Amino acid sequence: MKIFLKSNVQATKKLEIGQGLELVRYCNDTDEVYYENKSKHTLSMYIRGGHQTFRMDKEKVYGAPGLFCLMPRDSYSSWHIGGTQQFVHLYFKDDYLKRTAMTVFDYDPRAVSLPQLTFKEDPALEAIIRHCILNQDWDDTNLLLIEQFVVTALSHVIYSIGHRPLKQYKSGLAPAVKSRILEYMHEHYTRRVTLVELAEIAQLSEYHFCRMFRASMAQSPQGYLQQLKIEEVKRRIKMASSNGQPLADIALGCGFANQSHMGRVFKNLTGMTPLQFGKRV
Repeated sequence: MKIFLKSNVQATKKLEIGQGLELVRYCNDTDEVYYENKSKHTLSMYIRGGHQTFRMDKEKVYGAPGLFCLMPRDSYSSWHIGGTQQFVHLYFKDDYLKRTAMTVFDYDPRAVSLPQLTFKEDPALEAIIRHCILNQDWDDTNLLLIEQFVVTALSHVIYSIGHRPLKQYKSGLAPAVKSRILEYMHEHYTRRVTLVELAEIAQLSEYHFCRMFRASMAQSPQGYLQQLKIEEVKRRIKMASSNGQPLADIALGCGFANQSHMGRVFKNLTGMTPLQFGKRV
């Protein structure tokens, strides 16, 4: 996927964190940039330079080190880059944003949306990114720590922009149904839970259940179950140092077909393998 539709920008450092999160540090010099990201939101911060940089499709406001831009998914922008500059982009999926809002603030994910912002000042957010994220070594050994800082940064963004007042939404599970479904999933996630049985509890067709679950939880039923399994895997790996439980047994005990299956899901959600996670804890 090409997000810089036209530009001489160069990526100098990248880190894929897992769950669709990605950090990329860029540099550029005297350019015209056309930008569009169709799959993820983008939070950017200028690290150096930017004093002669402005958007060509908006009122002319100049950048500077420490200023932020927020580009929601599918938004388009064009930029004049004046002089040398360095900046960092944090890419994140809409589902991740909404799950963070739901987990941290108990916001209804259907009420969470992002505005488009250009060259905004936020000293607290700058401190998180400049001193916590940029100062870390961007490698596999720091994935957990960096993700914690990323969650802190996104939580700050969500809190800063506020959210829409809660209201009755036409889509999504009714509160009582949602409570029954989540309780059932938490009780049975270590075995194979089928979509049929969840839909029956909700008294919906499988298609409508999936659609309404995603509206309420900002992820699919399968994704939610996988997260529950991986949290249990993490807990058992932490205990393995004392009880000596092998990874193969942990996989079976958490409802995975085998250790390989567990490893693939674990890597996708955390950005590291179970073995790497075990070495860090």
